[in-house]
Amino acid sequence: MDDIDFEDPNPRDFRALQLKKIANAAAAMLIAIQKNAKPSPVSDAALAAAMKLLSTTK
Repeated sequence: MDDIDFEDPNPRDFRALQLKKIANAAAAMLIAIQKNAKPSPVSDAALAAAMKLLSTTK
């Protein structure tokens, strides 16, 4: 992962896009768990990080 440029990804290097999709999916899962689980095992900090990630990467 040291050689992946997230700021200016190489269009021929698919790894940055794959990692972005994985991170977005994990964030979406945390948000869905928080909404549906009673009580929720998702901490407020994790939920805030997930929401921030989705708002900045979509």
